[in-house]
Amino acid sequence: MQELQAAAPAPQAEQPALRELDRSAAQIRTALARDPDARFLLERLRHTYTLRLALTQRAALT
Repeated sequence: MQELQAAAPAPQAEQPALRELDRSAAQIRTALARDPDARFLLERLRHTYTLRLALTQRAALT
């Protein structure tokens, strides 16, 4: 993701969504620190990263 962002920063329209996904991932990581075996949290984090990657890739192609 970092390589994609460095190569082509996301357009202004995607910035709020990217920030929200980053904020969500941070909250999930905080919850995982308290309960590292929470499978639901691991799945949510994976899903959040998948959404973030897809949005970053779409922004890089435009």
